[in-house]
Amino acid sequence: MGRLGASHSLAGSGVSAHFRHVHAGKSAGLDSMRAHISKMVKARCAAKGVQMFVIPGGLTPYVQAGDIGIYKSFKDKLSPIIDSWKKSDAVLYTRGGNPKPPSVETVANWVNVAWRDVPADVVERSVAAAGFSPRFGNWHVARHDVYGELFCSKWKERIRENADDASDSGGALSEDCFDEFTIWDSEESV
Repeated sequence: MGRLGASHSLAGSGVSAHFRHVHAGKSAGLDSMRAHISKMVKARCAAKGVQMFVIPGGLTPYVQAGDIGIYKSFKDKLSPIIDSWKKSDAVLYTRGGNPKPPSVETVANWVNVAWRDVPADVVERSVAAAGFSPRFGNWHVARHDVYGELFCSKWKERIRENADDASDSGGALSEDCFDEFTIWDSEESV
């Protein structure tokens, strides 16, 4: 099977596995990896009634809570545990003198300990910075060196339009208020 066929097959199985419990009315934010934006993935999302949105390349670290702060804290907690294991008598070696990997149970225990030690405020701040804070200026993407200013101006424009729509309709928001918006860099071709 060629490279495209393998990728195509993996994308299909991945969608099935990850979307098994996803129901109509939900949204899925995916990065712009080719397998994620394939026709098959789009068709499966459409068939399940899942709204799909794609995060442009290079912006995922600005909108995913894990990338914003959680993973660093988690890795900072996990590294000393691994280092301690490496220096301990618990490490088993191959006949060639290379260390064998730890058991799955050992690694699962490390992850459990490290995750419990990640401060709740790190998780809360990271989730808020990923866009779950009412103050968009605090969102990590608002501070992006290239798109931050454009994002803020587009978001403010959207807020004004939604306020105008609400006042035009006597306070009730129309469905159009919730349409997606896209930031286009007019200097680059897309």
